[in-house]
Amino acid sequence: MSPRYLGPVAIVVLLLLARVWMATGGTTPAGQPPLADVRTLDALRAEFNRDAAKMRVLLSLAATCPYCLKGATGIEQVLARHHDYPLVVYNVWQPVLPTDWGQPGTGALARLANARVRQFWDGNRLVARAVEHSSLGRALQPNCCFERGLWWDFIAVYAPGGHWTDKLPEPLLLDGTVEDAIPAFEALLTKAHDPSASTPSTSCEPTNCGDTQSGQSRLSVPDPWNAGEGRSILRRSVPQAHRLGCFVRANCAVFPTLAHF
Repeated sequence: MSPRYLGPVAIVVLLLLARVWMATGGTTPAGQPPLADVRTLDALRAEFNRDAAKMRVLLSLAATCPYCLKGATGIEQVLARHHDYPLVVYNVWQPVLPTDWGQPGTGALARLANARVRQFWDGNRLVARAVEHSSLGRALQPNCCFERGLWWDFIAVYAPGGHWTDKLPEPLLLDGTVEDAIPAFEALLTKAHDPSASTPSTSCEPTNCGDTQSGQSRLSVPDPWNAGEGRSILRRSVPQAHRLGCFVRANCAVFPTLAHF
């Protein structure tokens, strides 16, 4: 082989090896079950219903998106502050960006290290589609994010008691990005700890990334603490470029994080 081709060939080989390596899932933090592969919704639906006595939190994230990873870290911090509250978090990683070559690595999985978290890889994006299907005709709609018709980087919070049948139950909170919805999530936990307490106002402004389906975000705060008995706090939408993070898709595609290291 001519020496002039050695450089390009070596680069191609390295990229192929990197892709194979990154397609292998990492190790979940201590105290968590291994990363589960979502082939159908049956197992996750059964797990969701078994946990009906607790608050259930569903996250949808992309493993190579810095903004998603920042949201995961924020959720971990909230869980640490509310360490004694009975809840379970289903953290679902799905491929969205060109850099999402495979299952999340150990670095991404470590962003959510709390023992109440269970982590999943959804290569066929079944969970996001199930949440979207369940939300048809309902009041709560996320402000972000939508990529080629796919929902991602969102949080859905479900009160104790509801069951997942043909659709997920009505959520208490459904919004994105995850990072921007963290104050609303923590407000729900604060309300759950003390139902008589006033509901904290959200300190964030929701991003309006992608093809927004709604001009406002609704947080349903239960009073009393039962699904379906809530009032809505409407949060004002802001322009798409209200901060740099709103360009999340461009940032993620150009500057993917080294989440597998």
